[in-house]
This record gives sequence, structure tokens and C-alpha cells, in this order.
Amino acid sequence: MPRKKYLWGKMETKKVRFSLKLKILLSIVALLFLAIWTNLYFATDIFLKDKTSYIYETGLNRSQQLTSKLTSKINDYINKTVLYSLVNKVAPAKLATIIDSEKDLLFYAVSSLDGKTNEIFLKNKSDEFKKITSKIDGANFTFEKVFGLYRKDQGQEIQVYSTTNKFKVPSLVAFVKNEGANELYAIGLSLHLIKSEFKTDNIFHNILIDNDGNSFLNDVSDIEDAKSYINEILENPISKGTREVKSRIGKDLLISFIKYEDFNINVISGITKKRAFLVAQKLLEKAVIFGVGLMALSIILGTLLSFSITKPISSLLEGTRNVAKGMFDKKIEVKTKDELFILGDSFNYMSSEIQSLLESKEVIIEELRVAQAKLEDYSKNLEKMVEQRTIELKRANDFMAAMVDSLDQGLMVFDKNNMCNERYTKACEDIFGIIPAGKSVTSVLGIDQEKDISAFNSWSSILFSEKIPFNSSVQLGPQNKVFGENVDDEGFKFIELEYFPMRNDDGAIGNIVAVATDKTEEVKAREQFKEKEAYVSMILKMINNKRQFFSFLEEVDSSIKLLEKVIKDDGEFEISQALIYFHSLNGGFGLYSVFNLQQLARTYEQELVELKESGRDISSYGPQLRSNIDHFKNEYSLFLNECSRIFGDNYQESKNSIEIPKSTIEDLYQRAIFANDKEMVEFCYENFVKEPVLSQFKGYAELIQNLATTLNKNIKPVDFKNSELRVDVAKNKELFSVMVHLFRNCVDHGIEHQSERVDLGKDPAGLISVAFQENDNMLEIIVQDDGGGIDPQKIRDKLYSLNPDGSYDDIPDEKIIYHIFDPMFSTAEEVTSVSGRGVGMSAIKDVIDKRGGKIYMKSIVNRGTTFRFSVPLT
Repeated sequence: MPRKKYLWGKMETKKVRFSLKLKILLSIVALLFLAIWTNLYFATDIFLKDKTSYIYETGLNRSQQLTSKLTSKINDYINKTVLYSLVNKVAPAKLATIIDSEKDLLFYAVSSLDGKTNEIFLKNKSDEFKKITSKIDGANFTFEKVFGLYRKDQGQEIQVYSTTNKFKVPSLVAFVKNEGANELYAIGLSLHLIKSEFKTDNIFHNILIDNDGNSFLNDVSDIEDAKSYINEILENPISKGTREVKSRIGKDLLISFIKYEDFNINVISGITKKRAFLVAQKLLEKAVIFGVGLMALSIILGTLLSFSITKPISSLLEGTRNVAKGMFDKKIEVKTKDELFILGDSFNYMSSEIQSLLESKEVIIEELRVAQAKLEDYSKNLEKMVEQRTIELKRANDFMAAMVDSLDQGLMVFDKNNMCNERYTKACEDIFGIIPAGKSVTSVLGIDQEKDISAFNSWSSILFSEKIPFNSSVQLGPQNKVFGENVDDEGFKFIELEYFPMRNDDGAIGNIVAVATDKTEEVKAREQFKEKEAYVSMILKMINNKRQFFSFLEEVDSSIKLLEKVIKDDGEFEISQALIYFHSLNGGFGLYSVFNLQQLARTYEQELVELKESGRDISSYGPQLRSNIDHFKNEYSLFLNECSRIFGDNYQESKNSIEIPKSTIEDLYQRAIFANDKEMVEFCYENFVKEPVLSQFKGYAELIQNLATTLNKNIKPVDFKNSELRVDVAKNKELFSVMVHLFRNCVDHGIEHQSERVDLGKDPAGLISVAFQENDNMLEIIVQDDGGGIDPQKIRDKLYSLNPDGSYDDIPDEKIIYHIFDPMFSTAEEVTSVSGRGVGMSAIKDVIDKRGGKIYMKSIVNRGTTFRFSVPLT
């Protein structure tokens, strides 16, 4: 057997281009350099951007401050000019006295507009005003106009000028022309203080220019370098801003500017980038020096680390050379106390084991020779044995195939790659309409969505790996395949699926058998039975509660009419009212198991809830709401036709009739003979108009039991008290109908589950009682349950979630619970088909308020709640 060539074959070792020590060192240096450079780059970038923003903001503040002071000074001078003109007009003798007190005044003048008469007083070196002669009308006065027309009112035209030509001092000249009096007044005032503000700034260089680029308060040399960007600023339409510019001498500047259009002035404040970022430059230099020092230290530490790693590796390399030479008794020593030490110890152990194996190889070789001889003898007879076994297996397979194909069930076998093999029954073709052989299981089952295919593959992987017991994991896969949307579809099929493992000799799952059984007819029969059962239940409820049902139909007619009136011509509508009507229709039709109309009302109600929560424009939903109402009316019309089949064609007339016992009619006859008219009216009212109140509440007893079954709760039959009390149903019809919401809430929110009641020491079965009584010409309905009661803290928590700025802690517990009657208020964590929308209880309050009635409520946590509704009898 040829011997393998190792790296050090023939005792020669190949040279390594890059040593491990060098790679470790270079890696540390590269990573550190990248980390330092990245940190410096991003830190510097963030710092410079922040510094730039600060400089711009400070510059704008400075420009704004200078502009404010300048405009304030101009306004002050203008007001003084107007004042002097008024003083001269009223008391000319006092004008000189007032002007002498002005320290900043350079000159003042009074003249006619034509310039024929004038008086000009100029301040000399002794701060005394000396009279000179000069024309000062608007045309001949020799001052450069800067600020233009400032304002013109009450016959006065006021102009402001600035000059340094005549008086050698920065000044403002203000004119007041009085056309009516043919007079002109002017004063000139010093701008020394303003110039000082512009010149003494220790940070920014400030410039004051007009819209033509002329400079004021600055020497020409001060703005010579700024001319490269002044025109760009003046042409810019914005009134204030910041930017970075380059001056004529190549300096980068950060400037801020403000334009004051009323006075035709522009203030610019600038600073060089070098000066602005001087501190940042120093910090960057220090950071670079620190980074270089850190890299030098890392190189030293990296050298020591690489040496501690490569030295043990050299010892291991020397040991491999010894093993290659057959010197198994030479051991290697690794002094480090880490994984390399363990590697060295393992190498010594391996060397000892190799030596032991070599010593025993002769015995193994001899045993292999004997085994080889036996194998040769077996091989001579193997071909005949295989041929005979193949014939037997073929016969068995043919027999099994004939049996399997005779079954109605579809059987197919797939492997761990989810591919079906050649074994399947003919029934598969009829069931799935496809030949499974060579195709994936997902394609046979009609699984074509990518996410569903991925889920099937994950489930199959779990089956074959048996990470979870097969009997448990098989339940996670598809248990059936349905073709068609519902049982009425022409191509509807319901295929039940089962899976069985096929194990290899080692007990592992090699393949899985999928068994498909067509359960279509059974499912169709079950659905038809449910439909008939539901239909029978609906008819029984309507017949057993005929009077209440007819009253409900009248309420439906009224609700539909009100719904149609909710929508205005422009598409606007009151969404809360529409919600109440659909919610009532949902509950009412559910009471009589009219599921198609109940579902329709519930769907439209949910659409309105989502619309209200979304905050979208309500009017855009108006056409859809109108279409929903029309659709509901059509479906309701079909239902009324069905009612005609159940109650007869004249049931519409019987809705307004009352069944009266014969004895009552006879009694009425006798009374008609002997009684006067007043008594007859009273008698008819009591017997023909009024009905026992139980006739309107009897259906609620069944509703409560049905809801209890749905919610898995145990509730005793409703305890009715004084149920024979006769009431005027017509006046209370709306109240009796809306009570459905109260009973649904009593079952859902009030009565606890059986286990909770037992833990609280209560009767496992809950109780709801309803009592009726007349009191001071008022009808009182008292509904009481012995459930969990209303928790005031939950009410407060919900109120704070709806209105965090509210104040509810000071409201007593006995009053806070009345908030359950607020519109759209519910403490339910999720909306269910029973309750949770916050509409039902507010609907009850609306009816009570409409009748002029009152609501009284008392609730004790874990003991129950009592509702007392009081409405007028008449």
C-alpha cells in the first residue's frame, strides 16, 4: 500500500511565505488602524458640522442684533425730525433750546420748499451751532440718498440719507417735507455709536451696505476683499441666511446676512474658517498623536502575543516530524496553560495509541486474510441467492399491488425529499386528478403558495428527523385537503389525510405513506344537517316568541328608515347613530338565529368601527353606506317572504292583532252593556292594549342559555318576578328590544366561569333575575346578576387610556361605574361576536333618556350588579 506524502516528506520542510506570527501582528495593526481612522473621521465630521451650525447661528444673531440697533436709531432720528418740525411750527423760539440738548446732532435746517428762504445751523468744534447759508431742497442738497422714501403720511414726506462727504463724520440726514405749509425740515445726526458696534466685534467682521453695494460705516479697504461675494448675496431673494464663500485672497469664510428691505440696508457678519475651527484643529492633532501612540503600544503587545502562540506550535511541528520518522517515544512539552497545552497532551496520547495500533496490526492483517477467503466462497453462491429472492419479492409485490389498487382509498409513498415514488393506488388519480409517481407531494395535494410549500417542507423535515415523536408531529401537518370554497360548489371535494411511517432496518423512517380518503359526501350531509337544524331553530324561536318577534320586525322597519335618514345629500352622516342601528340589528337577528342577516349587520357594523378608528374622511364612505343599506333591505325583504311561508300570507296583519281569551271577550260584552264609556275605555286599554310583560322578555331566557353554552358558562334559568304585570308594549317597544344588550353583557362580563365561582365560594351556576313593578306611575325593570361585579379601578384605567389628561381619581366608586353607559366605552380587551364594541349600553341610555326615565345602578366586586331602569307608564 503506497505511503502518503506529508508536508515534511523525506524529512524536508517547505518554507512558509508569511509566518503566523507576522499574520497576527499585521491583523492587530490593521484592525486598530481601521478603528482609529474610522473614529477620527466620524468624530471630526460630526464636530465640524456642529461647530459650523453654531457659527452660523451666532453670526445670524449678531447680524440681527446690529440690524435692530441700526433701525432703532434710524426710527429715533426720524421721530426727532418730525418732532422738531412740529416744535418749529408751534413754538419756533423753543427749537434752538431743544436742539442744543442733542449731543449727536451735527446740523439742523428750516427752509421753504423752493429754497428761497432757509436757515441752516452747523455745529462747530465747540459744539455750538453756527448759521450758514445753503440750499437744502430735495433736488440741490448734496447728500447721497441711501435709504429712500421711508413713509409718507399726513401731508409729510420723510426721507433719510447717509453721508460722510460734507461733515467728515458718518451721519444720517432726515427730511420732513410739509407740502401744505411749503416747508422743509432737516437734521443731521452722528452714527459714531453704530459704527462702534460694527467695528468693535471681537469675533465677526461686520459690513453695512445698501442694495447697490455701497458701504456705510466702513472704509473702502474693509470691504474690498468682500466684493467677491457681496453681489451674490444682494442678488439672492431670501431675506436672511448663511453660507460658506471664498474671498478674493483665497480665504474660506463662514458668513451670515440679514436684509432689511424697509431701509434698503444689508448687514453681513463673517469669520474665516481657520479662525472658527482653530480649536477643532488642535483637538484633531492631539487625537492623531494619541492614535499613533496607541498603535505603537499595540505592535509591542501583538509581538508578545504572537510569540506565545507560535512557540507551542513549533513544538507540535517538531513532534509530527518525530512521529513521521517512527520515533513514538519522544514527547513534546507545551508550557502554556491554555488550549495549546491540551493539544500537546492529546498529541502525546495519539502518538502512544499509534504505537499500540502498529504493534497489533499483524494480528488484524491475519484476521482479514481469513475473512477474505470466506467472502470469496460466499460470493460464488450470492448470484443464485439474489435471483431466487428477486422472484419471490416480485410475486409478493404483484399480489400487494392488486390488493391495494382494489381499495377506494388513495395511497402514495414519499421520501424525505417530499418526492412520490412509483408505488401508489389507482384511487389517487381519481381523488387528486394527477399521477403521483415522480412528483412532489405538495403538487399532488395542490399546495402552490410559496409560504405553504415552505411550511410543508419544514413539517416533513420534523417527521423524518423524529425530533418530536411521530404520532405527535404528524398532527402538525395538513389533515385534509379541500377543493372549492364551500359545499355548494360544483367541484367541491373534502379529502381526509393520514400518514404512516415506513422504517428501515435500523429503525429510522425511510419513507412515509400518505392515505387519502374521500369524505365529500359525508361533509355535505353534515353541512346540510346543520343548515336544517339552524333553520328549524330559527322557526321555533319565532313561533314561540311570536309577539316579541313581530315587535322586533317593526323595530327593524324603523331602524332601516332611520338608517336611510342618517345619510345626508352631501354624503355626510352621523357615524355613531349608524353604529347603534347596525349593532341593534346584529343583536336582534342573533336572538332569533337569523344568521344571514345577523352576519350582514355585523359586517357593516365592523366597517363603521374601522372607519371611525382610522380617522379617514367619513363623507367619502357615504355612497358605500347607502349601498350597504340597500343590500340589507333586499336581504330583509327576502326574509319577510320566508316569514310569509312560516306564518301565512296574512301575517303582516296579524302583527297588529292580539289573541284574547273567549272569557275576556264575554266579560267585555257584559261590561259594554252595563258600564259607562269611561269604564269601557279603561277596560279595553287594560285588556286589549296592555300585555303581560313576560311576553316581551320570554325570548331573553333562551338567549341567556344559548350564550352561556357558547361561552362555556353555567347559568340557571332566569328568575322572573311579577312577570304577569301588564304594560303598554307600544310605548315601551324600543326599550324592550334594546334590553338584549344588557343580557348579553350580564352573561359575557357579569357571570364568571364555573371554576372562578367555586374558588370564590359561590354556587357553580350563576343566576340572573328580572323583576317588574309599578311605582308612582313609573314602570321599573330591575335586572340583577350574582357575577363578578363592575371593578371601579378598571373603569378609571380605561378612562385614562382614552383621555390621559382627565381627572377621575376623585370621582366616587358608586358614580364612576356609570361610565359604562358612555358611547363607545368598553373594558373588554378584544371585540367578540357577543360584546366589546361599547355600543350596546349607550343604546340603552339613549332610549331611557328619550323616554324621560332614569337609571340606577349598584355593583359590588365579586358579588354582583343590580340595574334599575325607570320610565313613565304614560
